[in-house]
Amino acid sequence: DSYVLGVKENIGTLEFEVEIVLTKNHPMYETPKESEQYCYKRASINFPEASRINWISRNLDGFTDASGEVDFGNIDEFVSENGTYKLSGDWGEVSVSSEAPELRIAQN
Repeated sequence: DSYVLGVKENIGTLEFEVEIVLTKNHPMYETPKESEQYCYKRASINFPEASRINWISRNLDGFTDASGEVDFGNIDEFVSENGTYKLSGDWGEVSVSSEAPELRIAQN
């Protein structure tokens, strides 16, 4: 139940803005809000020092949820192979050659 909220691409970097689910064993876990089933946190997945970003397909049409917030679906596939990361979902499919990805969770 984690969602892609946006994708930023610059020279040498690719970043996914996401809303992720934290489980009870994560140090930043909090009891879910009354209206939510899970503990959601905003985060980013950054692919630093990217030497190659290859979009196979891209679809950022988005979905609107009951609260009016737009997301682009989930990351359905995330595969690492020798410094190349292949990701796909409703938002598209991309192959990135980079340093190890970094997950940064917002402190809200």
